[in-house]
Amino acid sequence: MEKIRLGIPYYDESELEMAASVPEVANIMNLISEPLLRLYDGKIWSALARSWQVFERGRRWLFYLSPNTLFTDSTPCTMADVVASVENAKAANNEFGFQSSFSSYLKKFEFSILNRYALQVTCTEPSGDLAEILSLIPIVKKNRLGKPIIGTGNYKYASYWANKTIRLTKLPERKHLSAYSQITFFVIPDAQERLEALRKGDIHIAVEMESVAKKESGDGNEWWTCKTNHSVMGMLNGFHGPFNQPLARRAVNLAVDVDAIIKDILDGYAFPSASIVSPYHCGYNNLLDPIPYDPALARRLFSQVDIDRELVITAIRNFPVHSFEIADRIASQLMDVGLKVRVDKYYDMPEYYQKQAEGQLGDIMLTMTSGKSTFRILHDAISSKTKGPFWQGIDDDVLQRLIEEANTECDITERERCYSKVVTYLNRNPHWLYLYHPIAAYARTSGVDDVESLHSGELRFPGAW
Repeated sequence: MEKIRLGIPYYDESELEMAASVPEVANIMNLISEPLLRLYDGKIWSALARSWQVFERGRRWLFYLSPNTLFTDSTPCTMADVVASVENAKAANNEFGFQSSFSSYLKKFEFSILNRYALQVTCTEPSGDLAEILSLIPIVKKNRLGKPIIGTGNYKYASYWANKTIRLTKLPERKHLSAYSQITFFVIPDAQERLEALRKGDIHIAVEMESVAKKESGDGNEWWTCKTNHSVMGMLNGFHGPFNQPLARRAVNLAVDVDAIIKDILDGYAFPSASIVSPYHCGYNNLLDPIPYDPALARRLFSQVDIDRELVITAIRNFPVHSFEIADRIASQLMDVGLKVRVDKYYDMPEYYQKQAEGQLGDIMLTMTSGKSTFRILHDAISSKTKGPFWQGIDDDVLQRLIEEANTECDITERERCYSKVVTYLNRNPHWLYLYHPIAAYARTSGVDDVESLHSGELRFPGAW
């Protein structure tokens, strides 16, 4: 088979210039572009940079680009293009209109182009974060008409119909092993409609099929699953009581029966989380166990906390999938241990994130992290020094010291050890309501078995990268 067609639920061209965390967008970015370095299951690998060096405990980094690197329009890719992509990432807004985090990530670094193929990055303090940050930024440029995005990958845009079809074609002059001459993505929001398209032969692979997989998996198509590194969590508002108290944060984790949520609402397509990052992130401690369901202990702990009002859970429709049902179940379980709880439900994502940005997230805000980078999750959601966009107002001096120790470590073995200490501490001293990591389900026609699913939710096509 030379051409392959896929059904996806979502696509937004505006996200291509960002470090796409939505798997459908990342799938296309991986085919048309490359980052300077690649982050895969917690490890850093070479991508556009053929090599790099770290000096003075991360105060100085050198990156070297292969001289024969070309964009898909056959123009050379140089370190000037790399720096331009970094600057664009720093200035970009995310899909909800808020400034991206890259300005904060990169403000302590200074970029100096040594020549067309060499880049020096300096920092006034020890820093091991740069490799993870640069792995999140695709190196791209716009064509002469301003779009679409041009990258250095093995594929280029052949055609694009907004919210309908994205067709990529392989560059025949490139020496690579990509199996497919053409890859077409059809935007089909409804999972049942994606399945019907698969049955009719309109597509070869359907992604994000968890909602129909259990009842449809005997339909003659081939089905497979993959555990993801995404984390569904309840953000706990630590700006005020009760969740500014460690006892209350521990109690809420004991009060929620995650196994029942996975079984009753998610049809088993998830596994319980033990911390803010997944087993596929740098530094995860595989000896960690999820916090057990113990409503009796939760009730006793909550009795030691002064709660004189109704608690509010906020949820946005289908972020994560079945968010309203999950929020209702959490509310019911918290009422079972003696709390007064209500659920506020939102249908508009920008409004939801605006309230979060203003600190109006209720007491528990149902959300999902999807970053591959441990650094990025800790920076955005936990660190009281950086106070990133998802910081919950919780100050923890012990945790902050552990995070800063990890941030200054460049050696990968030591960095993993430092991150492991952070993750282990967060398991024993939770800042979030830990829920689960989703399991992705896919359906495909017989004979299409060379497309690999990754823990990030992305697909890897044979020979593409």
